[in-house]
Amino acid sequence: MNPKEPRSRRLYSDILTCFSRAQHRASFEVFLDLLLDGSGRPLPERATVKSPAAISRFLNHAAWQTRQLCRVMRQHALQLLPDEWRLRPHQRPRLDLLVDLTSLEKSGKFADLDDWMHTFNSVHGVHLVVLYLCCGQLRLPWAVQVWRGKGTPSPAQLALKLLRTVARLLLSGRRRPRLHADGGFESVEFIQGVLAQGLDIVVGVRCTRKLEDGRQVQDLMVRGSLVKPCGLDQIMCLLGVALPEQGARTTLCHVQRQSRRRVSGTGRERALED
Repeated sequence: MNPKEPRSRRLYSDILTCFSRAQHRASFEVFLDLLLDGSGRPLPERATVKSPAAISRFLNHAAWQTRQLCRVMRQHALQLLPDEWRLRPHQRPRLDLLVDLTSLEKSGKFADLDDWMHTFNSVHGVHLVVLYLCCGQLRLPWAVQVWRGKGTPSPAQLALKLLRTVARLLLSGRRRPRLHADGGFESVEFIQGVLAQGLDIVVGVRCTRKLEDGRQVQDLMVRGSLVKPCGLDQIMCLLGVALPEQGARTTLCHVQRQSRRRVSGTGRERALED
């Protein structure tokens, strides 16, 4: 039996209990079926049981508890991940955390979303900072925050807030968890905040970012180069080479938290991985 099937059925049934009204439960069940059909196009027009207007009203106007849905997803992750590690004690897969800014473009008037509707990167709509947990074949959403426009916490600050909600149980173990983020989260404040929580980070970095030796990231042509960006105390490892002539704007870099340990018998100190 495919191990994904019982896990999916359990999560599916747990989510449906979040809806007390039968009408909402039926609409959400149709919406889940659209997401799970594997077509990659979960559009309301493809539904056969409910009309597109009914699904649109459910998603945009119906009052149901989003927080309860998030609690169910978190509880599912807290049960599923330890079970996965318990079954593979000698080959425990690493926990990867993925932060992403998802923009939901909106056109028209939505009175209830006025506080959430803003323009970011030329997209007008609702902008969500989402945190996912990835372990082996598991891909689980953990938490979400809405960016509320200029003058409020930035997406990077919201992402750090989401990281603080991850249970310490999930971050323990011999293999240190790693966070993945794109170039929108390359600020020094964000990288330092991630490292302070004991996580490594793989992040997209602008090709024009300056290094302490006066060069830019785009000047590096050897994968695996160890460099130190301006304003960052840690060494950064280049995972890819940026090719501006091919339109590349960012490149991936790996930063890991290090501690100072004394090498016995030498009287010297060396930075070693925790």
